[in-house]
Amino acid sequence: MNRCCTTIPLPSVLCTLKLWEASRRPKVKVQEADPNLKTYAVEDENVVVEGVAKIDRGEDNMNLGRLALLVAGDTVALLLFALAGKVSHSGTADFGVVPTAAPFLVGWFASATLLGGYGADATLSGPLKAVTTTGIAWAVGIPLGIVIRGVLKGQVPPTPFILVTLASTFVLLVGWRAALAATGGKRDVGNRSGSAFEFLELLSSLVRRW
Repeated sequence: MNRCCTTIPLPSVLCTLKLWEASRRPKVKVQEADPNLKTYAVEDENVVVEGVAKIDRGEDNMNLGRLALLVAGDTVALLLFALAGKVSHSGTADFGVVPTAAPFLVGWFASATLLGGYGADATLSGPLKAVTTTGIAWAVGIPLGIVIRGVLKGQVPPTPFILVTLASTFVLLVGWRAALAATGGKRDVGNRSGSAFEFLELLSSLVRRW
């Protein structure tokens, strides 16, 4: 009995396997460049790249300074609420406002942290977004503060107190955050700011080119 066999070259088999493996790789979506943007290659003639560059990554930057400003402003707003309540009831203003404001501070900071009250939408996306984000955190945090206060006092707060608390804290928290977003809520995108050393390096490079 005659037997016939076909020999397939090894390079052909390896090439087929590589093509099959490449076809299984996920395709990377490449974003098309803006046709109106004029670009230069660094290797082109008469193109000098030197100095400090800024890269737009399309990311929001909620820095520590702005975060600290939000925390401080929220604290002042709730302390003012407690101070107004204490003055209206006892006619005195002292450090007793801190225990009065404590339940609302706990409720507010807990809800604002979990619901995006300290994210980029809080001040970096315009007043409307700031009002929406703050309103969501307020709708959870202040009622939570009322509940905490009721548990600590051992009694259900009266309805007038609840209504005044909701209205005044809404005006204070939402109002000041909306004002902040309107005046200083510019969206900050890109990489970090250059240091003083980098500025001197840029200055020296300009002097050398001149």
